[in-house]
Amino acid sequence: MFVNTLPLKTLNDFRRFEYEISMKKDDLKQTQKFLRGFGASDGHISTRNILGALMSNELAVQFNFKGRKSGVHRKHAIINTWIYDRLVVFVVLGKFPKHTRDEIKKSTQSWLQEAKKRKNGTKKKDWKHPIMKIIEIKKLKTLFQINN
Repeated sequence: MFVNTLPLKTLNDFRRFEYEISMKKDDLKQTQKFLRGFGASDGHISTRNILGALMSNELAVQFNFKGRKSGVHRKHAIINTWIYDRLVVFVVLGKFPKHTRDEIKKSTQSWLQEAKKRKNGTKKKDWKHPIMKIIEIKKLKTLFQINN
């Protein structure tokens, strides 16, 4: 059910998906299991990975944490959703029991705030782990026979 609908792209998709997981316990459990499979070294990264798996940037820009007005438009509150409580919080706390709800909230807020930059392509897309950058530099030095 969920694999081909994620990440959710529209508010209607979001509402439909939320309705499904609220009505069908098996779908909720299956989605939780799927999201547990996203690797992360801590609760912050896990929260961001799960949100990215669930929501496209186009959808994320329509949300903030409490649904307060942001600029001209009123945004939807993610805190009041099953997706946040039963998927994001539940899965992160299951994987990282020492992580707190407040830490998940902060990670969620920053992820939602950055959605506009990601959507518009101003957020760096090609982030690489620092060790990968070092390996690439060494390859370039070898290719151009630079000694250093």
